[in-house]
Amino acid sequence: MKKYLSLLLIIIFPFHPFAIHCSGNNVGGWEYINIIHYFRHNPRWFIADYFEHHNIQYRQFDCCFNRCAIGYSPTSWLKMAVGYDIMRSNHNWTNRLVPEATGSFAINKVRIAIRERYQYAWCPAMSQDSHELRSRIKAQYHIPQTHFTPYLATELFTTDARWTKLRYYAGANCQVNQHVDIECYYLYHVFRNSDSKHIVGLGINIRI
Repeated sequence: MKKYLSLLLIIIFPFHPFAIHCSGNNVGGWEYINIIHYFRHNPRWFIADYFEHHNIQYRQFDCCFNRCAIGYSPTSWLKMAVGYDIMRSNHNWTNRLVPEATGSFAINKVRIAIRERYQYAWCPAMSQDSHELRSRIKAQYHIPQTHFTPYLATELFTTDARWTKLRYYAGANCQVNQHVDIECYYLYHVFRNSDSKHIVGLGINIRI
């Protein structure tokens, strides 16, 4: 496992000084840990806990949230889940309800996954709520006889039938063992009404 962690640090480390010395708030890092458990007697059902932290310039702690979710896979190609988020951003706490469905299929050796995620958010302190639809398509390919699965993805955010954000991902997962995999990615984050951002992400997925 140390070998794979060292490789990921070598990949990500060059972005760090670039982020610190870049002017403005256009560069940052996202880190996450995702723990998922499939029920032994009925593995179609699963529960998960996901924690993600966002920072800007690797110095400003901008946002973090925790999501508890329960999901069900009625078929081998379809997965459905509903999650509840508690998020802290700009010194305010926000609640989010997050149902989603993901369908996947293979074209030759490339795996395609299409996810639709709806987010209803409300912030009691500001008496505000919002509705958002997130549509993502992801293509990944497992390199034979290795632990690596690179991928490309794009995600569209819409509110009131108008797009608000776009995300473009390029990343890879590294399978450490049957219970753990590590993910690193680059994200180009486009906003309709503000400057774009460059994000470097690192996460760990744990299956228990």
